[in-house]
Amino acid sequence: MLEYDFKESIGYSVAMANRALRKALDAELEHYGITFSQWQVLAGLALEGETSQVKLAELIGIEGPTLV
Repeated sequence: MLEYDFKESIGYSVAMANRALRKALDAELEHYGITFSQWQVLAGLALEGETSQVKLAELIGIEGPTLV
């Protein structure tokens, strides 16, 4: 039988890299009193300018109601 080592998978490596990056960004953004999620919204608005909640949510990869 084939054994699968989840910790050796590319998916696990990407998830761990994402976690480390987000943790580092949160630490940097703490100096400005904002979270990564808040920064995503601000960055989206900076890129798009005035836009709808639906388009902004789509741009940053979240569901519209989550943005409220």
